[in-house]
Amino acid sequence: MTVQQDQIPFSDPRLRNWLTPEAIESFARDRWQRLQQSQGAKSFQGLHSEAVATPLVWDSEVTGRNCRQLHLRSTQQFPQDFSFFAEVEDWMERANCEYLMTRIESSNINTTIALQDNGFRQIESLLTYCQVPSRYETQVIELTSSDANEACSLAAASFVDGRYITDPVLVAAPVKCAYSEWTRNAINRKVGLGVLGIKQCGQLAGFVTLQSDTQLQRTTGMKLASIGLIVVDSAARGQGIGKQLVSAASDWAFQNNFDCLAVGTQASNIPAQRLYISCGFMPAWSELTLRKTKGIKP
Repeated sequence: MTVQQDQIPFSDPRLRNWLTPEAIESFARDRWQRLQQSQGAKSFQGLHSEAVATPLVWDSEVTGRNCRQLHLRSTQQFPQDFSFFAEVEDWMERANCEYLMTRIESSNINTTIALQDNGFRQIESLLTYCQVPSRYETQVIELTSSDANEACSLAAASFVDGRYITDPVLVAAPVKCAYSEWTRNAINRKVGLGVLGIKQCGQLAGFVTLQSDTQLQRTTGMKLASIGLIVVDSAARGQGIGKQLVSAASDWAFQNNFDCLAVGTQASNIPAQRLYISCGFMPAWSELTLRKTKGIKP
């Protein structure tokens, strides 16, 4: 696959200089090879399509379902590749895969139509914003294990969007614990690179979790940091806490020599998008999340 310059998923030319077409192709090849070699992976080969299904361990634990993710690589003839979908359907039955999720670029209309024609349902639209990190003076602290319970409670109460909440197949599961557990693991450094928080009168008013993409750095040389979760207590909203947390994340990325800071949100979350744009972020790319289920009823 040849990547054109206008397909590089960054609006800021300073970031586009890092991800040349050659760098993106190198990253894609490396990522695909790692997916194929990952534990529990299942490869599919159709006439015009190729894919790898990998376990979604976190989703499976949280929802109690056998969840997998389908990573797609296809040509423009994808909609005519009926043998591919037949193989996927047969595998889901044999592997007892109850929940198969995939993400594709929003502009890939042909693949979206093909997936929907073969039983996939769109459940989410995601937008990613990026910026070159900047120096900020902020009053934040790094959360420790002593803050974990308070942060986890705040996380569970704050999220009302995303596929864990809006997908009718998942709403019956204890999905809000996903945000709590992610927060606890981030504070304990089991995932990500740490958590920054703001306290008011001794109470946690909000926090932001940080992580990085080591694979991108290894294959392209670009250091990409990202915001995992950003949470503000309902009682502290309207006071600029969210903007302070985003600025703190940018400052952290700047001081740790990252080239780019990214953050993702649902397309329906207009307040979050306004916040990121006000903090100097620019739209980078967009994705659709679709899923197919087997033996699950809403």
